[in-house]
Amino acid sequence: MLVSQRTIRWIKLARLLGVLLVFILSSGLCLSADRSPVPPAAELKQLQASVKDVFKADIAAAKSKAQQSSLAERMIENVQNDAASAGSDYALLTQAHAIAVKANNTELSLKVARIIGQRFDVDETTLIVQTLKDLAVGPTDKEYHSALAEKLLSVASEQIAAERFDVAKDCYDVVSSIALKLKSADLGKKASAGRTDLTELKKLADKLPTARQTLKNKTDDPAANDTVGRFEIMVKNDWNAGLPLLAKSSDAAIKQAAEQDLKLVAAQALASPEEAEAISQRWWELGQKQSLPRLKQQFKLRAGQWAEYAAPDLKGFSKTKAEQRISESEWAATNGSANKLMLLNRMEADLEVRFASFHGLLTKDFAICQAAKLDDAIAMSKSLALRKLRPIRFRPYWTADGPLVAAIWHRDEFPGELFDGKEYEVSEHDKAMRAEGWIPCDIAGYPDQDGVARYVLTSVRRPLKEKEELVVQVGWLDGTQGKPANERGMWMSTIHTWMHADGKRFSDMILKKPISAGGMQGGGTVEWNIKNIAEHSSGKGLVGDVGVSAGDNSPHFITWTEILEGVTEVAGANKTHEETLAEWKKLAADGFRPAMIAAAHDKKGKYYSFWTWRKNK
Repeated sequence: MLVSQRTIRWIKLARLLGVLLVFILSSGLCLSADRSPVPPAAELKQLQASVKDVFKADIAAAKSKAQQSSLAERMIENVQNDAASAGSDYALLTQAHAIAVKANNTELSLKVARIIGQRFDVDETTLIVQTLKDLAVGPTDKEYHSALAEKLLSVASEQIAAERFDVAKDCYDVVSSIALKLKSADLGKKASAGRTDLTELKKLADKLPTARQTLKNKTDDPAANDTVGRFEIMVKNDWNAGLPLLAKSSDAAIKQAAEQDLKLVAAQALASPEEAEAISQRWWELGQKQSLPRLKQQFKLRAGQWAEYAAPDLKGFSKTKAEQRISESEWAATNGSANKLMLLNRMEADLEVRFASFHGLLTKDFAICQAAKLDDAIAMSKSLALRKLRPIRFRPYWTADGPLVAAIWHRDEFPGELFDGKEYEVSEHDKAMRAEGWIPCDIAGYPDQDGVARYVLTSVRRPLKEKEELVVQVGWLDGTQGKPANERGMWMSTIHTWMHADGKRFSDMILKKPISAGGMQGGGTVEWNIKNIAEHSSGKGLVGDVGVSAGDNSPHFITWTEILEGVTEVAGANKTHEETLAEWKKLAADGFRPAMIAAAHDKKGKYYSFWTWRKNK
């Protein structure tokens, strides 16, 4: 009878596991519930020899880097992940690790190193750094070694934050060797700057216990505040903890800048563009005077953050200067994640609490609310911009207590902005924004407390796609649904339906061209719309928009559909705020993101809603 090579491997592995199990039971070895011990040297040698024997043919055949990476992946797949197989798993993983390093596969090598560090009683960080060192050995490849050096610099920063300065030094030493290999002056400067910082950071760390003890008895001690404040910012990257301490620093210039910054942060109102620009300028100039590279960079980052806050509302040379500072400070490159809790206002610190009060959710990737006050929602949008969250749907609706908002913000690379005004103001603003590279993405009307129609326009700063055309249609009377939007062959990109104070129903929309395959559905009950979405999602997928307006007796819903491969969409409507929020939390946990939302109150105070969430299949 012929036995396949795969079967032979499994037989050998089974025998290996059996031998190991006997060893464990006979030796009385107690395995940790968290991490397993590394097998003794003699045993490990035997286990590794068995692994090499099982994969002998594959190892011999794996000549190219791609083949070696594939073999390492297959070895990982053979790991059993239970106590009885710990020894053979360790042998498999170490062999897979060696092959991944040989293949110069950085991501796979680090993946295996992390698995080993999490599963076995070894120092994960030391193993990761050693992996990076091993990867740096070999023939020069500019692209490969440059990426490896950046990874080492990132690990060094992580180790500084963990106060493992010796490990960070090892990283900088490898970066220095790569710089020589590539003849890269830039990498050489980064490695040198890192080592310079480490010398000072160690001195700072040595002073830290005494400084912290001093602050327990004398909270305003300038020298102690300066030491601990610098440590929090330079080592921990934590401006939230460090800024109040630097506001009591023994360094007069740093103290004044920190006091000014802290005053803006602690203010109830958001800082004005002029105030933000002034503190940005101050941190920038202060950063230029610092001798320590890490402190210089931290001050520049803070300057860049304030400049990003101010730039959208500045004009002319001030705007150009702020945008240049954002770029030169490298704040933009950090994607807003460089420093922990670099808050610019109390309002940002309260965002999660505020979203909960508005029956909404705030996550790293999106925010959504059902019932925020209009003024609060507009102010929150500016705070959310600091988290790289831009509005994609912003839907005001009238209630007896004034206008509320149902809205969605998404995290992406493009900034967004809101404008609230009358019809002609919105049209003029749209025209001006397009001249600066902004394009519309959402429009929603509502009656204010005096019954005057107002509109909120949401725009995004991204380039127009080839042949793309977008038109804002404000105050379009209802009755157009189910038809092409106009004679130019355009279809709706978004629609918002609302009831005016005089009882007329309006549909504001943004039209787009070219169109994708799809069509529009108008009106109908909630059940019909949800069924329509479910039917489309079970096929090719549905992407759509919704509008809802409430009359005296019933809501009026609109959806339009556009076919998109690989998307699943779910919809819901007309539940209490609490029930809706509970559903949203489940969808978020399942990997969905909010896509569309609309809401309304009728004259009897009943709340209506319609929302959809979406994820890729």
